Amino acid sequence: MRDAAHALSNRSDVLELEPLRLFAFEADIGPSLRRFPMVARYRLDCCGLRLKLEDWQRLSRAERALLSTLCVDTAEQRELYRQFSAKTLNSLGRTVDGVRAQAAVPPQVLSDEVPPEVLDQCDLSGISPLETRVWKRLDALSRYALVMLSRPGHANRGFVGLLAELLESPDA
Repeated sequence: MRDAAHALSNRSDVLELEPLRLFAFEADIGPSLRRFPMVARYRLDCCGLRLKLEDWQRLSRAERALLSTLCVDTAEQRELYRQFSAKTLNSLGRTVDGVRAQAAVPPQVLSDEVPPEVLDQCDLSGISPLETRVWKRLDALSRYALVMLSRPGHANRGFVGLLAELLESPDA
């Protein structure tokens, strides 16, 4: 981790951390971060990275926390994130499972319209459809989480709770 942390310290001009954000349905992840929190999945996808759970779990708690809190808003931040990920995994004798040429965040996360799969999941869950005005107020991570929990083949556990959590937020 020392080399990876050194790479970060050399780029303090673009380095920015956000508080660790866990949704209520992720309470079992806890402080150990043994499983991927949604925020880490989002950041990895923003940077076009794939990481195996096995490799995630080999990282130290501090490394998992950094991968969950490093900002990826700008191109420079995303590149720094990619470099940190690669160096961290290389120190374990591992590599990033895959690097895509482009970010892999579902495009519907960026849309101003509620994605059909989110509306379908609302219907399947027996709840009122999410309104466009509410969707527009959600941040990208919240939208990402709703889209991910709406995907076919996903157990969709947590969708209703997440939606309730987001609707209770003063921003919604």
